[in-house]
Amino acid sequence: MRPLFSYGTLRPGEYFWPYIKDMVESTATAYVVGKLDRSGPYPDIDLTGEFRVVGTLLYPVEDTLEEFWHIVDRIEGAPNYYKRYSVKAFVQESARKPWTPVEAYVYSTKEY
Repeated sequence: MRPLFSYGTLRPGEYFWPYIKDMVESTATAYVVGKLDRSGPYPDIDLTGEFRVVGTLLYPVEDTLEEFWHIVDRIEGAPNYYKRYSVKAFVQESARKPWTPVEAYVYSTKEY
C-alpha cells in the first residue's frame, strides 16, 4: 500500500490531521526532492526543485483506503486544485540505516 507524503496541513498536529488520524496506521519522517512553496494560502511542492522537502509519510489503514483517499482528495480539492502524483520519498528507519526509497503519493498544484 502506497503512503501519502504530507508536507503541510495533513501532518500530525496540523489543521486537517483530525479528519484522517483514525485512518492512519503509522507515520514516518521522510523527504522528497523538490522545493517547498509557501507563497500561497497553503503550502505547495514543486517536484522539479533540487532540495530536500521534509514531511511525513502517512500509511493508511488497509480497511479504510477508499475512504482515506476520498477524504484526502476532498481536502486537497483534487483534481481541480491540488493533483495527486506518484513520487519517490526517502525514509530513514533508524539513525544507523541509510535513507530508503519508498513510492508514495503527494499533492501539488503544479502540472507535471
